[in-house]
Amino acid sequence: MQKFFILTPCLNATRYIDDTVLSVISQIGDFSVYYHVQDGGSSDGTVNKLERWSEIIASGSCPQLRNDISFSYSSLPDSGIYDAINNGFSHKFIHNSDGIMMTWINAGDRLEQGALQTVSRLRQTNPSISWLSGGFAQINDEGSVIASTSGGTPVSQVAMAAGLYEGRLLGFMQQEGVFWASGLWKQSGGVINKALKLAGDFDLWRQFSKHAPCYKVNTITGCFRRHESGLSSNIERYYKEIDTLLEGGDLDMRDRLVRKLHDLSDRRDGNGMIQAGFTGPVVQWDVSANTWEIKMSIINPQRPSS
Repeated sequence: MQKFFILTPCLNATRYIDDTVLSVISQIGDFSVYYHVQDGGSSDGTVNKLERWSEIIASGSCPQLRNDISFSYSSLPDSGIYDAINNGFSHKFIHNSDGIMMTWINAGDRLEQGALQTVSRLRQTNPSISWLSGGFAQINDEGSVIASTSGGTPVSQVAMAAGLYEGRLLGFMQQEGVFWASGLWKQSGGVINKALKLAGDFDLWRQFSKHAPCYKVNTITGCFRRHESGLSSNIERYYKEIDTLLEGGDLDMRDRLVRKLHDLSDRRDGNGMIQAGFTGPVVQWDVSANTWEIKMSIINPQRPSS
């Protein structure tokens, strides 16, 4: 049975926390979940809601969609979201096995129903998959889905490691709905750079890409909520943080790779694209075979890869 460790970092999230918690505990399938909420010292009633959820889950008074779900929370001051995530991911549960699948989902964002069963099935049939992502999905402040793409666009391991997936060159890779094996987390250092304020996921994906490819699954696994108080509302600060992160040799390498990518694409040199590593694994549902199928696809620099 596939095990999951799911983390929600939050601070003063009383407006959204119920929606996020429910999106996790309502997942249906053959897997086990340890769900932990790492609160940064909320003063708005968030902790009271977390205590109530803890009581409900422990008592079994909500529908039990699976028998194996554990819930915990802690409320401690931290230095920001990535410090909170590091604190949450230091949980002893993660260190018991390299096969646990991990993710975090911010307060206000949601896991899509079926996400955990999709990951569980793919890992069951393809245990070598250590990192995967679904498509892009955005909800508004009220929770309505306002934009989405299926997710069948590949991610190049080479391009990700070089920092091309930052929104201006090859699009973003949405953090919500990305899952990875605890072994890959440990192999990549087991920590997010807490000096960053906005680009921690971008940096983490780069670290993962040094060890494994990201499998893009042609389905929605998570939803990002757009609201005015969100950290991502200042895109220029995000770009500035990325440019600072890539200063020096990494920035030069990224620029050289961009030029090579555009040159090969302009010449429609498919073999050259493959040889340069501008390909990635895509997982699509085969209706006739009633199963997930994996194929390698060439990336397209003219369209976002999320």
